[in-house]
Amino acid sequence: RSLLWDGFQGVSYGDARYVLAETDADPNNPNNVILVYLQTSVSGIWDEGATWNREHVWPQSYLADASYTPDATLRNEHIHIGTDLHNLKPSNPLENGSRGNKYFDNVSSSSAYEPHDSVKGDLARIFFYMIVMYEQLGLVDDPALITSGYLNMGLLETLLSWHIQDPVDDFELNRNNVIYQYQG
Repeated sequence: RSLLWDGFQGVSYGDARYVLAETDADPNNPNNVILVYLQTSVSGIWDEGATWNREHVWPQSYLADASYTPDATLRNEHIHIGTDLHNLKPSNPLENGSRGNKYFDNVSSSSAYEPHDSVKGDLARIFFYMIVMYEQLGLVDDPALITSGYLNMGLLETLLSWHIQDPVDDFELNRNNVIYQYQG
């Protein structure tokens, strides 16, 4: 944790929309971004969230209001746990809404969401980063312990297996290097 915090400099939620165009740029078309859940390539130009929006992999509702600012004008200026670039990914707005604040699992249901196989490890490692960086967060295996505002997500055993099944690839490595340039 101290290693991660050493030199850390967060970015604002507003700036994140432009940084994500770089962190998640399509390697075959750098003007596009790869959407996390659909794995499609779309224009990386920010159009107020019509084409893609900023998905919180660890849902905002499970950050105990740490990332909520009621004034929409100020929302893009704040820097906090909810603006950590590791936790933000470009997403299709409808698919982002479909995922909502469901935990990840190997099947989609009313409470769980199964992402594309090619990003399962990436998402697991985002969660692992989040629990190391922010000591108030926790990963659990019991879905009953995942409740809005209680700082828990899951499922830990599923995420651990995804980490092994989907190792780090060039896209994820590049993403982490770009984030390091902005956040330290």
